[in-house]
Amino acid sequence: PAPKAGAPPSICDERVAERFYELFRGAVQRRLDTDRPIALELSGGYDSSSVVLAATELKAQGFGALPKIVSISHLYPGLACDESGFIDAVLASSPFGAIRFDAPISDYTSALGEELWKSDAPLPDVSWPRRAMGAAHLEAEGCRVVLTGLGGDELVWDPDYELDFWRNRQFLRAIRH
Repeated sequence: PAPKAGAPPSICDERVAERFYELFRGAVQRRLDTDRPIALELSGGYDSSSVVLAATELKAQGFGALPKIVSISHLYPGLACDESGFIDAVLASSPFGAIRFDAPISDYTSALGEELWKSDAPLPDVSWPRRAMGAAHLEAEGCRVVLTGLGGDELVWDPDYELDFWRNRQFLRAIRH
């Protein structure tokens, strides 16, 4: 049947996913085009894991002369938020060096005044001790650029989209999503 007038074109999910990955991989490729060492932040989430795996694929396919690449991961041993298992799974597929360190978990109030002074927003970033420790590791590696997947999980997982499936009684689509 012909589509209704004014209806958006229908594109299959697989084709959309392929196009998204093509654009994503191209974005990673452009950011690796440097002669300086590069760091890839790896938390174990979808977003940062995708960046590392796209860079891994580019290296395997012989994309140009890649710079020195290392991943950097903050670990939280013994805590529910530790993603070491996911990080290990990604690193098992990656040819890059890895920097792993236990994130400092401490009383942030000792230097909170200094952090507030540096902040350009009313709320400071409470992860600053972890970021400062990571920056020291990266400086030792000569890395001045860090690729992250920050916000990527939220980009590809939209709970409202999934809830719409449930509200419209499209249960199988909701479960698949």
